[in-house]
Amino acid sequence: MVILQVYNRVLQGLRPTASLIGAVVLIASLSAGCQDTTVPEKHLLHMTLASKAFVAGGKIPQRNTCDGFGYSPPLEWTLGPPDTACFAITCTDPSTSGGEFNHWVLYNIPPMVTHLPEGVTPTLNAPPGATFLANDFEHLAYGGPCPPPGSTHHYVFRIYALDGPVNLTSGASAAVINNLLRAHSLAVGQLEGLYARK
Repeated sequence: MVILQVYNRVLQGLRPTASLIGAVVLIASLSAGCQDTTVPEKHLLHMTLASKAFVAGGKIPQRNTCDGFGYSPPLEWTLGPPDTACFAITCTDPSTSGGEFNHWVLYNIPPMVTHLPEGVTPTLNAPPGATFLANDFEHLAYGGPCPPPGSTHHYVFRIYALDGPVNLTSGASAAVINNLLRAHSLAVGQLEGLYARK
């Protein structure tokens, strides 16, 4: 109503009063305040991720680290939601002083695949169509835990059920990669393991 009065006065060549202008500003402010401009956090379904090599919160076997063969551990997970187009797997170490360290990124895994054997590489046991991204060791493969001696590091394996194929950029930080995957995720699961060197 007040806005219409101002508009009519302008059309009639009359100057709107200061009180009228103030009312318009106040109403506009209140209207903007009534709008919810926050973006709700995306609700993600939970998936189960497990390994026959170690239990959640347990020690990662030496054979799956830089002190052993450096094989990626065997992993298995539950089916994703019906709209799952593909899966992605990551392994990061959030314990490093320089920020989260990326040990493994394998994405565009077909949606019917629900496990990986031990020792997956670009040329061995990789699911058809799956793509490796260079890790922070600058290798297109899994890079086993290799912490400095004396401290226990945490290694977080994650499975993402994605709503479509993704294109990731080599050189991106682990945080950027995980945020991008999360943005395209329908469901997420994780498994944490520990490793220390003397």
